[in-house]
Amino acid sequence: IAGGVNTGTVSNAKLLSGMFLVAEGQPYLIWRDEYAGDAGVTDLIQSGPRLVNGGRSMSGLERAKARPRTFIATDGGSKWVIGLVRSTSLGGLSDLLASPGIFPNLTVRRALNLDGGNSSAIWMIPQSGRDISEPGWSTVRNFIAVSPR
Repeated sequence: IAGGVNTGTVSNAKLLSGMFLVAEGQPYLIWRDEYAGDAGVTDLIQSGPRLVNGGRSMSGLERAKARPRTFIATDGGSKWVIGLVRSTSLGGLSDLLASPGIFPNLTVRRALNLDGGNSSAIWMIPQSGRDISEPGWSTVRNFIAVSPR
Protein backbone atom coordinates (compact mmCIF):
# COMPACT_ATOMS: atom_id res chain seq x y z
CA ILE A 1 0.00 0.00 0.00
CA ALA A 2 1.47 3.37 -0.97
CA GLY A 3 -0.26 6.67 -0.28
CA GLY A 4 -3.48 4.82 0.54
CA VAL A 5 -3.52 2.91 -2.78
CA ASN A 6 -3.48 -0.86 -2.42
CA THR A 7 -1.43 -2.41 -5.21
CA GLY A 8 -1.12 -6.00 -4.00
CA THR A 9 -2.18 -8.69 -1.59
CA VAL A 10 -0.73 -10.07 1.62
CA SER A 11 1.48 -13.07 0.88
CA ASN A 12 1.54 -16.17 3.05
CA ALA A 13 5.08 -17.06 1.89
CA LYS A 14 7.12 -18.32 4.85
CA LEU A 15 9.86 -15.70 4.55
CA LEU A 16 7.44 -12.75 4.22
CA SER A 17 6.57 -12.90 7.91
CA GLY A 18 6.44 -9.22 8.81
CA MET A 19 5.17 -5.81 7.75
CA PHE A 20 6.16 -2.22 8.23
CA LEU A 21 3.07 -0.06 7.98
CA VAL A 22 1.76 3.40 8.67
CA ALA A 23 -1.77 3.75 10.04
CA GLU A 24 -3.30 7.01 11.21
CA GLY A 25 0.09 8.68 10.79
CA GLN A 26 1.92 6.26 13.11
CA PRO A 27 4.52 3.64 12.10
CA TYR A 28 4.20 0.01 13.20
CA LEU A 29 6.32 -3.11 12.81
CA ILE A 30 3.98 -6.08 12.99
CA TRP A 31 4.04 -9.78 12.22
CA ARG A 32 1.85 -11.10 9.43
CA ASP A 33 -0.44 -12.97 11.85
CA GLU A 34 -1.14 -9.65 13.65
CA TYR A 35 -2.33 -7.89 10.49
CA ALA A 36 -5.97 -6.84 10.89
CA GLY A 37 -6.61 -5.54 7.36
CA ASP A 38 -6.23 -2.39 5.32
CA ALA A 39 -8.61 -0.10 7.26
CA GLY A 40 -6.72 3.09 8.17
CA VAL A 41 -3.46 1.88 6.59
CA THR A 42 -1.86 4.44 4.27
CA ASP A 43 1.44 2.66 3.61
CA LEU A 44 2.56 -0.95 3.96
CA ILE A 45 5.48 -3.07 2.85
CA GLN A 46 5.69 -6.80 3.56
CA SER A 47 9.08 -8.42 4.03
CA GLY A 48 11.00 -10.87 6.12
CA PRO A 49 12.09 -12.91 7.80
CA ARG A 50 11.69 -11.72 11.36
CA LEU A 51 15.06 -11.02 12.94
CA VAL A 52 14.22 -10.03 16.52
CA ASN A 53 11.05 -10.64 18.52
CA GLY A 54 10.62 -9.55 22.13
CA GLY A 55 14.26 -8.48 22.23
CA ARG A 56 15.51 -11.96 21.33
CA SER A 57 17.15 -13.18 18.14
CA MET A 58 15.12 -15.60 16.06
CA SER A 59 16.24 -19.21 15.86
CA GLY A 60 16.47 -21.22 12.66
CA LEU A 61 17.80 -18.44 10.42
CA GLU A 62 20.50 -19.35 7.90
CA ARG A 63 24.07 -18.58 8.91
CA ALA A 64 26.09 -19.45 5.80
CA LYS A 65 25.20 -16.78 3.23
CA ALA A 66 26.98 -13.52 4.03
CA ARG A 67 25.69 -10.68 1.85
CA PRO A 68 24.48 -7.09 2.20
CA ARG A 69 21.24 -6.84 4.18
CA THR A 70 18.86 -4.00 5.01
CA PHE A 71 16.63 -4.03 8.07
CA ILE A 72 14.17 -2.03 10.12
CA ALA A 73 14.04 -2.22 13.91
CA THR A 74 12.13 -0.58 16.76
CA ASP A 75 12.07 -0.43 20.52
CA GLY A 76 8.32 -0.95 20.32
CA GLY A 77 7.74 2.71 21.15
CA SER A 78 8.91 5.83 19.37
CA LYS A 79 12.48 4.86 18.44
CA TRP A 80 13.35 3.31 15.07
CA VAL A 81 16.41 2.27 13.09
CA ILE A 82 16.66 1.59 9.38
CA GLY A 83 20.04 0.26 8.40
CA LEU A 84 22.31 -1.67 6.10
CA VAL A 85 24.97 -4.20 7.04
CA ARG A 86 27.48 -4.76 4.25
CA SER A 87 28.00 -8.49 4.82
CA THR A 88 26.25 -10.88 7.21
CA SER A 89 23.95 -13.88 7.30
CA LEU A 90 20.35 -13.62 8.45
CA GLY A 91 21.29 -15.40 11.69
CA GLY A 92 24.26 -13.11 12.19
CA LEU A 93 22.12 -10.00 11.67
CA SER A 94 19.52 -11.36 14.08
CA ASP A 95 22.16 -11.90 16.77
CA LEU A 96 23.71 -8.48 16.14
CA LEU A 97 20.42 -6.59 16.43
CA ALA A 98 19.45 -8.45 19.62
CA SER A 99 22.80 -7.60 21.25
CA PRO A 100 22.49 -5.33 24.29
CA GLY A 101 23.88 -1.86 23.61
CA ILE A 102 24.11 -2.26 19.83
CA PHE A 103 22.39 1.15 19.48
CA PRO A 104 22.76 3.98 21.99
CA ASN A 105 19.47 4.71 23.80
CA LEU A 106 17.53 2.01 21.92
CA THR A 107 16.92 -1.62 22.84
CA VAL A 108 15.66 -3.53 19.81
CA ARG A 109 12.38 -5.28 20.62
CA ARG A 110 11.45 -6.15 17.01
CA ALA A 111 13.44 -6.22 13.80
CA LEU A 112 12.58 -7.27 10.27
CA ASN A 113 14.87 -8.07 7.34
CA LEU A 114 13.95 -5.82 4.42
CA ASP A 115 16.21 -7.15 1.70
CA GLY A 116 19.42 -9.00 1.03
CA GLY A 117 21.88 -9.30 -1.78
CA ASN A 118 22.28 -7.13 -4.87
CA SER A 119 19.18 -5.00 -4.29
CA SER A 120 20.14 -3.93 -0.76
CA ALA A 121 20.76 -0.18 -0.75
CA ILE A 122 20.40 2.85 1.48
CA TRP A 123 20.48 6.60 0.87
CA MET A 124 20.14 9.32 3.49
CA ILE A 125 20.79 12.96 4.19
CA PRO A 126 21.54 13.42 7.90
CA GLN A 127 21.31 16.77 9.66
CA SER A 128 24.87 17.53 8.53
CA GLY A 129 23.45 17.89 5.01
CA ARG A 130 26.03 15.58 3.40
CA ASP A 131 24.30 12.65 1.75
CA ILE A 132 25.39 9.11 2.53
CA SER A 133 24.64 6.28 0.18
CA GLU A 134 25.38 2.63 -0.32
CA PRO A 135 23.90 1.87 -3.72
CA GLY A 136 22.55 -1.54 -4.70
CA TRP A 137 23.44 -3.30 -7.92
CA SER A 138 19.95 -3.99 -9.18
CA THR A 139 16.63 -2.18 -9.53
CA VAL A 140 14.00 -2.57 -6.82
CA ARG A 141 10.26 -2.04 -7.15
CA ASN A 142 9.57 -0.75 -3.65
CA PHE A 143 11.29 1.14 -0.86
CA ILE A 144 10.73 2.94 2.42
CA ALA A 145 11.16 6.72 2.47
CA VAL A 146 11.30 8.70 5.69
CA SER A 147 11.16 12.49 5.77
CA PRO A 148 10.72 15.11 8.49
CA ARG A 149 7.22 16.32 9.17
